[in-house]
Amino acid sequence: MFFKSREQKEKERLELIESVLQDMIEDGEVYRDENGNYGLTDYGLCIAEQKMRMGWLARQIDLLKMTWMYMHRGERKRGKDGVDEKSGDKK
Repeated sequence: MFFKSREQKEKERLELIESVLQDMIEDGEVYRDENGNYGLTDYGLCIAEQKMRMGWLARQIDLLKMTWMYMHRGERKRGKDGVDEKSGDKK
């Protein structure tokens, strides 16, 4: 079996990060100053805020789903005729 060394994994990880940063620079989300430091443009900041809001919304939806599942945990699934699919009991 072929195993990658720690140095090889680190090199690949850094190449991936640099590739993503280069794509973000091309999209106008990130800039690089003369010292080699990266920063967000105004556009990049707007994109970051949107992604954070979407993450917040996704967490709220997950919370609602978990709450609904907890509240309805004892109910069994019944078909249109009111018969329990597992036991065959009628409601």
